[in-house]
Amino acid sequence: MQSIFWWLFRLPIMSFDWIFQLKFFNLFFAAFLIWIISGKSK
Repeated sequence: MQSIFWWLFRLPIMSFDWIFQLKFFNLFFAAFLIWIISGKSK
C-alpha cells in the first residue's frame, strides 16, 4: 500500500518529465518525416 502511495506521489513529476521528452521526440520525429518527404519529392 505504501508503494502505491509513493507511485501516486511521484507520478506527476514523472509524467511531466515524460510529456517533455515525448514533445521533444515528436518534434524531432516530425522534422525527420518532413525531411524524408521533401527529399523524396525532389
